[in-house]
Amino acid sequence: MDKEKTSQLELFSAEIPGVKEKNNSFGKPFIFRVRGHEKIIMSIIGGLIIGIISFSMGVEKGKKLTLATEENIVSPEIKISEKKVMPVKAIEPVKAVEPVRAEEKILVDDAHYTIQLACYKNKSFAEREAEALKQKGLTPLILTKGNYIVLCVGKFPNKDKAKPLLPELTRRYKGCYIRGL
Repeated sequence: MDKEKTSQLELFSAEIPGVKEKNNSFGKPFIFRVRGHEKIIMSIIGGLIIGIISFSMGVEKGKKLTLATEENIVSPEIKISEKKVMPVKAIEPVKAVEPVRAEEKILVDDAHYTIQLACYKNKSFAEREAEALKQKGLTPLILTKGNYIVLCVGKFPNKDKAKPLLPELTRRYKGCYIRGL
């Protein structure tokens, strides 16, 4: 009968008198009590937890960077109206180009090209910029394309007539180009 009691008591701690424990693992650290395959599973779970935490932290950092850059970005309407002073390096003298004046009469039937300067979502910005172009003596055109207002200058019969004015306008309107009407 003692044998039956001792076999059942092996599952419990060594506090019971007269019972010798064969495998006393209660005093060992947790990592030594875990079997080999359990260690692998636990390390995979730990790796997943670390991966999820680092991914979450990266997403939060990305959100902060995006918000910071969006606050610094100025809308295109404001960028166009700002005056920027940039040093000009003249390699060779450029001959003076006479811009298209409002007084010049070009028949609408002969005009197939114009120079597109900018696109706006707000018509008031386009009209304000068109007034500034009129004060400089140019002929602005305001066209509607879908939800956008397109600001153009001049009406030209061919691309060669528009090319002399393009470098002058490119200084103020980056990316302007000759387009068909």
